[in-house]
Amino acid sequence: MKRGTMNPRFLFVTLTIHPAILIAGIRNPGKLVVNQAFLSVNSEKPLMRFSSILRLFILAICSPVFFSCNEKEELTSASLNDYTSLAAGKYITYRLDSTVFTNFGRAIEVHKYQVKHQVDALITDNLGRPSYRVFRFIRDSAGLQSWQPNGSYFVTVLSDQLEIIDDNLRVIKLHLPIKNGFSWKGNRHLPMDPFASLFNFNNDDNISDWDFFYDGDPASFSYQGKLY
Repeated sequence: MKRGTMNPRFLFVTLTIHPAILIAGIRNPGKLVVNQAFLSVNSEKPLMRFSSILRLFILAICSPVFFSCNEKEELTSASLNDYTSLAAGKYITYRLDSTVFTNFGRAIEVHKYQVKHQVDALITDNLGRPSYRVFRFIRDSAGLQSWQPNGSYFVTVLSDQLEIIDDNLRVIKLHLPIKNGFSWKGNRHLPMDPFASLFNFNNDDNISDWDFFYDGDPASFSYQGKLY
């Protein structure tokens, strides 16, 4: 080496760190300082070793993020068809008790009656979807009188939910997955104060935001020798 000529063997570099690296525990928002002051790199192989270390460092940070993004919870659930038996001509009959408060709430009456829901036909609803029309009938609790018409409603089975449209009010009665604790906004299609014309009150606690949920896992039961 000639006198007066400078041939430095080391190069000192100061790097500005990307904000994403702060999640690794480095809290200095200004500059990354290695070995307390500066990064010393051999001038014969500039920044090669540091670049390799930096790539490994970033990969170690990003790998858990990638893996966590790829993890998906597998939700297994029965089909909605397992909970519906819709076909023209099928029906079900209920015997109901209804408690009615009369005389401005000072008297109580219990009304007993039978109700029958009968599937009429597969039609197309006002949204262009296949739906089943169901007729509703009513008669006395002893079943001595003939059935009287009591309205109708529609049942629409979609890929992930079952809707009931009654008196132009649409409610999501079932939603997949059918599992304990799962919830959904079943009344989200209802307008404001949907029952104002039927009941003398205007506070329904924001009924369109109510949470529907499953309380318990699906189970079978037997009634009169038939398994459900």
